[in-house]
Amino acid sequence: MSRIAAFAIACTFLAGCESGDKERQHLASAKAALSKGDPVAATIELKNALDLNPNLAEARVLLASALLKTGNPKQAEIELHKATDAGAPDEQVAPELARALLQAGEAAKVIAQFGQAKLREPQAQTDVLLAVAGAQMMQSNWSAAREAVQAALSLRPGLPDAMMLNARLEAQSGEADKALAQLDSLLSREPNHEGAALQKAELLALQPAGAPAALAWLRITQTMHPTSPGVHAAIINLQIREGRQADAQADFDKLKQLAPRAFETLLLQSQFDCLGGRFKACAETAERLLTAAPADTRLLLLGGLANLRQAQYATAETLLGRALKLNPRLLAARHLLAQVYMGSAAPGKAIEVLLPATEASAVSAASLAQLGEAYLAAGDSARAEAAFQRALKLDPADAGTRTAVALAQLRRGEASALPQLEILAASESSGAADVALVYERVRRKDREGALQALDRLEKKQPEQAYPLVLRARALIQLGDTPAAAASFEKALLKQPGHFPAVAGLADIDFYAGRHDAARKRLQAVVTAQPKNIPARLALVELETRLGATEAQIQAKLTEAVKADAGVPDAHLALINRLLIAGDAQRAQVAAQEATAALPNDHAILDALGRTQIAAGAHTQAVATFKRLAGLQPRSATPLVRMADAQLAAGDRVSAGQSVAKASEVDPGDLSALRMGAVLAAQDKRHAQALDIARSAQRRYPKEGVGFAIEGEVEELAKNWSAAAISYRNALKLTPTSTMAIRLHSSLTAAGQQSEANRMAQDWLKGQPQDVEFMFHQGDLAVQAKQYSGAEARYRAVLNLVPRHVAAMNNLAWLLAQQGKPGAVAMAEQANTLQHDRPALLDTLAFSLEAEKQLPKAVEVQKRAVDLDPRDPQLRFRLAELYVRSGDKSAAAKQLDILSQLGPRFDRQADVAALRSKL
Repeated sequence: MSRIAAFAIACTFLAGCESGDKERQHLASAKAALSKGDPVAATIELKNALDLNPNLAEARVLLASALLKTGNPKQAEIELHKATDAGAPDEQVAPELARALLQAGEAAKVIAQFGQAKLREPQAQTDVLLAVAGAQMMQSNWSAAREAVQAALSLRPGLPDAMMLNARLEAQSGEADKALAQLDSLLSREPNHEGAALQKAELLALQPAGAPAALAWLRITQTMHPTSPGVHAAIINLQIREGRQADAQADFDKLKQLAPRAFETLLLQSQFDCLGGRFKACAETAERLLTAAPADTRLLLLGGLANLRQAQYATAETLLGRALKLNPRLLAARHLLAQVYMGSAAPGKAIEVLLPATEASAVSAASLAQLGEAYLAAGDSARAEAAFQRALKLDPADAGTRTAVALAQLRRGEASALPQLEILAASESSGAADVALVYERVRRKDREGALQALDRLEKKQPEQAYPLVLRARALIQLGDTPAAAASFEKALLKQPGHFPAVAGLADIDFYAGRHDAARKRLQAVVTAQPKNIPARLALVELETRLGATEAQIQAKLTEAVKADAGVPDAHLALINRLLIAGDAQRAQVAAQEATAALPNDHAILDALGRTQIAAGAHTQAVATFKRLAGLQPRSATPLVRMADAQLAAGDRVSAGQSVAKASEVDPGDLSALRMGAVLAAQDKRHAQALDIARSAQRRYPKEGVGFAIEGEVEELAKNWSAAAISYRNALKLTPTSTMAIRLHSSLTAAGQQSEANRMAQDWLKGQPQDVEFMFHQGDLAVQAKQYSGAEARYRAVLNLVPRHVAAMNNLAWLLAQQGKPGAVAMAEQANTLQHDRPALLDTLAFSLEAEKQLPKAVEVQKRAVDLDPRDPQLRFRLAELYVRSGDKSAAAKQLDILSQLGPRFDRQADVAALRSKL
């Protein structure tokens, strides 16, 4: 061997030795740092070691441990997977990976991956068991959590972490004394155990008048751990809870000097920002900290509250929804999420999120008051007042609840409640009574009274945009659009980007014909806040008004879903749009994707069930609604939906049982009452059906719904004159297009044509732009083969709504039927606006046939059949077109398919007649 080669080998060997020495030095320094409680220094040493040797498995595991201590579970999980690839044994990786998943809020993953884990080393097995216990507690599986803790204690009796978890379980089950005794036992053996000391302080603070004892204990703990940010933070949080803001601020100033970048310090900074009304700063800090601690419910609540106060409803909904998923018992999350839904005009969702809290044995007055407000916003004044009265029993002095009761009484027509509101508005400081007065004064067209209430509200909430937005909305109702626009602009000066104000200005622009300005306003919000789903949906609604095609609308809704898959509103808008478009299969796929993203969202599950019914998957729909009924045990809606699915499947017996259960759950549910009456009428139990309808009338005396149900019952019995009387009563109480159409149809069916004509004239005189009623008249004229009258009605609809697709389609059919020109052009326009609708394609094919364009007609009809192969009418029309175009072979194939349907297609005689022409 040459001297040069030998020298090179020696250098390489020495370099390897030197590298190994350095790795060991970094590992030793990292371990020392971890033992001293300095994970940041340990992280630096471990990264240096991994730079020298990326396959150093021990360093990867230690780095994961350090990352967990600094609140970075996602990165820790990555390091642990790398450690496994580098050959680290399960005994080292499994405990840290279970902890990482738990810290990231992935409770289900912890249970799935480690619930049955069996590790050889007792210490590793114990650590995994404790992580599983924590995950079970996250999901409120208390008995399973207790089993895991006891298994850990049997392996390592007296283990501090296990004893602390066991104490938490005792406290959760109401055994606070036992929990404190266990912690005292632990602290007697390990007086310096900081975690046990902090947990004891938490329990002391929860005792009656326990705050002074908890604070005294924390001060003792602070002498033992003077540099611990956790102990300082516990003291400050207790002071905030007790309203000692000055003391809290003084201690916080000391903490900022001691540990300015500690997690606890930044979390408290976010809290102080929120308390001081600095919501933007609070939200930004919370968002930054959530990247390190995504399962910290304190951060999720803070971020949700801060975004709610800035009217960033989509982000607030996402954060609060995550908090509630992590801890379904977190009442603050429910209350804030309900406020989000109320702010975004979704009272039904607010009711849904509040009901579980109001069904608990220890219900709070605040939960009931919020539920009442949600019912009131949803128009259910009877349930609203019932909730408010329950709240008043718990807290008779609450001004907000008293205000809500007065408002509910006003909605029921009790004029004496108005002076009560005026007295409350003059005496209370929250502004709740003023808001109620604004709505009531506007309803009565009392401009001066409404503006006085608004002036008072603005003085009470001088920094908020809401009073100005409310003023703008009131001014619009009172007919003063310029003043409304000015008020919206002032709101934006107080809170730039406040979406309700932006949306209000966009509406004003739209109705003034400034369509581009409206679009730019909404697009600017979407560009600045891509995850703002209300803004995206408002933009879709605007584009729909401006004549966007069906494909464009669906594309924009798909973009909204992708922008934030964690917000149900975007999913629901897409699903409903696809259902309206008649695309049940794609709607079902969209609902399945939404369910995967939001597996326990009640509205999403409801949508999934509806798409399954539309797609003919009735058994699956029943299963979906059964699951939803389990999630909403106090709601009748899932049971009524289940009955819909059972009826679609032809199972009337089960449908009746489901409706009966729905009425037991909620005797006043209108859907259950209606379906119960309809089922009884269909089964020829006429008297029982009328009894149900009249019970609805007694329950809702000021609403038309009970009479509408009665009208439907009489209609099913073909008692047309009686149905007309019922619908006329319903129309008096509920003057809507639907009631007007039902009354007109009943009069027509009863042979009272002159009365029907007079009623139609009177209705359109008072409602000259009722497009639905005009369209209905067109349909009746078609049925009577009065084609010229039908054409006039459909053209009247198109004069008011130029892009009314159904009117276009029907008018195209009429023109083709009468041999008039323009049928194809009209049908093509309808198909341009809504692509791939089988019914529209069928009309286009009919129009092409009428204009002697048979080859094109065949191609269009084939497309309609491809889109809906289960519709035999479409297939029969295709067979007719094949016969007329001379393609007997293709016609025979279609007729063979129709013949195989037998009685499922009731035109078999026509099939035979057409076959005879081949």
